[in-house]
Amino acid sequence: KRIYIPLPDNPGRRQLLQTLLGQTSHNLNSKDIEQLVQQTAGFSGADIRSLCTEGAMGPVRDIALKLNNNLESINLSDVP
Repeated sequence: KRIYIPLPDNPGRRQLLQTLLGQTSHNLNSKDIEQLVQQTAGFSGADIRSLCTEGAMGPVRDIALKLNNNLESINLSDVP
């Protein structure tokens, strides 16, 4: 038996983004969030979660590149 779960609508995607980004330090304002809501039309909840996870890892990857991929030398204070 399969259960169909529809894709989240605009308010659902907004809530998902706000929840997933809630405990993450970011510089997104409400206009940025609204743009993400529009651009993620057709995304599932899992897709949005993956988007937020990858976005949160961006600064860590940037630091790793600066340190020649030496992840052991990254300190918490290095990550914005």
